[in-house]
Amino acid sequence: MKHPDKSLELFEFNLGKVFDLFCRGDSPSGICGSCELCRLKNNVVRVREWFDRASDISQRRFLIGLIKRLRSIDLLRSVVRMLHPANSKDLVYVVSRSFPSLEMDRPTISDDRALDGDKLNKAIQETWIWFQSGSYWTKANFLLALFQICKLHLLHTVGLQSSALLQVYEKNKVDQDLGGISEFS
Repeated sequence: MKHPDKSLELFEFNLGKVFDLFCRGDSPSGICGSCELCRLKNNVVRVREWFDRASDISQRRFLIGLIKRLRSIDLLRSVVRMLHPANSKDLVYVVSRSFPSLEMDRPTISDDRALDGDKLNKAIQETWIWFQSGSYWTKANFLLALFQICKLHLLHTVGLQSSALLQVYEKNKVDQDLGGISEFS
């Protein structure tokens, strides 16, 4: 069976790639640090170190930056389908309600809670670069790990942005298929 090029982001089941997706490290911890799974784990741990302390603005900028760096429309469709429940009308109503007695609903200055801004921006940039060069499998699993630690309003925002980005990509693909000529240009 011929394997696709590593730079090509296609979703397909390929039993020949199974050995690339688990760690065969000989260390007692079972983590070699050089395989795709270990690099994924290390990056998830690195992001979790600062993600919870970062402001909502930084978290949103980081996640939307990841979504913009997906090179696979198939993966973007999966993200939109996964986040679709976060955009239902009932959930939007609950998220938009304000309860000033709750700490999270009080107006605050959006700061990065004692994080050094330069170090945070550097960490975000490094993660974006790593993510952009990752495989389909790495990108999908990294996003799943991050979505697990996100608050509901952030998932809602990312879901809306992902959906809008998917619509733009699909429209551009249709326009390209029509030779770049669009009825509404």
